[in-house]
Parts: sequence; structure tokens; C-alpha cells
Amino acid sequence: MIRLFKLNEELEEARAYFLESTAPHVYTSQDGCVLPYRLYLPDGFDPRKKYPLAVHLHGAGMRGSDNRLQLYYDPRENQMLFAYQHYERFIFAIPQCPEGVMWSSYMERIFPDAPENPPSHADCPENRIAKAVHALTMELADRYGADRDRLYVTGTSMGGAGVYEMLYRYPETYAAGLAGCGVSDPADAAILGKTPLYILHGEEDRVISVEHSRRLAAALAEIGADFVYREIPGRDHDFADGEDGDAIFGDAMRWVFSRRRLPRQKDV
Repeated sequence: MIRLFKLNEELEEARAYFLESTAPHVYTSQDGCVLPYRLYLPDGFDPRKKYPLAVHLHGAGMRGSDNRLQLYYDPRENQMLFAYQHYERFIFAIPQCPEGVMWSSYMERIFPDAPENPPSHADCPENRIAKAVHALTMELADRYGADRDRLYVTGTSMGGAGVYEMLYRYPETYAAGLAGCGVSDPADAAILGKTPLYILHGEEDRVISVEHSRRLAAALAEIGADFVYREIPGRDHDFADGEDGDAIFGDAMRWVFSRRRLPRQKDV
């Protein structure tokens, strides 16, 4: 049975449950990148069925190598995992980013200094960690026979920037992405717009300015992309820290998980 939580009321119980219901693993990429991750398989997993597969990228405060902190530190991460389990039977993986690096090369270049003339994402090198996450996703999809038309990537803060990195580097691979309070180059819109995208940001975010999401949303709107931009009034970086937090993620998850990879898209 899937355990459902009201996370704002049962946070500690939820954290313990997620640690117990996910198995620790370590992935090593061909170029030697070591990536701890937690894996959740639905109760009664049937290898004959094709399940959706989602990968969640955590924020900067959960970096490390203990393979626990990415589940335990931030209530937003628990809300994301709750949403995965609440709305559908999914396989999902939660990798842990090593200390000292980020999921996104673009974010590494502009954060926290916010240069007046930020570099183009096109000028940033391919991110080694994001490359490993993508390889892990493909390996898990093969190992568990996941539905290749229903691969998803989600994340908040540094993880939100990681979602943009993944969709920029590997377009037309994922069915949809969910990025919370992330950063990306608005010039990426033509590439990011190839994948349905749900963007969340708090209006009063003092860690990552809401202007990052506003500019990207405007660029996506100009090209008619399939996306939603939801700005939460009066909220800071922890935009889902309130009684409506579960509903905010729930609305986003319903939209994201209703998307399937378009017929024109091909396996990478």
C-alpha cells in the first residue's frame, strides 16, 4: 500500500517512510562519475509491465555522498516524492549530487555572483553530473523496461536548473519536466520548448530571483511552447511552504504526468 501523508503535519514520519521505501544504489558512469541514488519501485512491481520513470534532482543543500540527505533535508523534496506516489504507480530515482558541483553548468557560471553579462548556455561545457544522470536514467529504463514515452525529470532550486540542463542537453528524450525556482538562459527557449515544461517560482524569492523564470516563461510563450508558469504570490524560495504546498505540487504533477513523448521524438 502507498502511504499518503499530509506533509506539513507529518514531515518526520514522511521522511522516515521515504528512507525505508527507497533502496540505496550507486551508479558509476563510463567516465568515472560516481552518483549515489535512491530507487523506488512500486509495490507489487511486475517486470512484464511498462511503468513510467521519473528522476528527481534535489537542491544545493542536499549535496554529498551519504545517499540519504537528498530525501531528508528539504520538505519540498518530500512533497515531490509524495506526489510521485500519490498520483500514479511510478519508478523513480533520486540521485545525490556530489559536493562542490551542480547539476547545471549554466548555474555554475552565474550563481551566486549574477554577472551583468551572463554567458550563454551554449558557451557552457556539457555538465558531467547531468550527463551521468541521463545515462543512469537510460540504464534504469532498460533494466526495468520502463515506458520510454513516459520519462520525466523534476527538480527544485539547483535541481530546477538541473531540469533545464537535462532538457537542453537531451531534447526530445523526456515526456515533460517540472522545474521549481531554477535558472536558465532565455535563449534556450527554442530547445527547452521541445519538451512540455511546468515552471514554479515564488514571487518573493530572495535566493534565485523570480525574474529568471519570468524571462524564460516569456520566451517560451513567444514560440508557443507547451508549458505552464505558476508564480506563487508572496512566497520566498520555499514557495510550497504552506498549507497549499501539497496542492501546488499536486496540480503540477497532474499536468506533467499527463504528458507523453510526442510521436516525432526518438530514443536517444
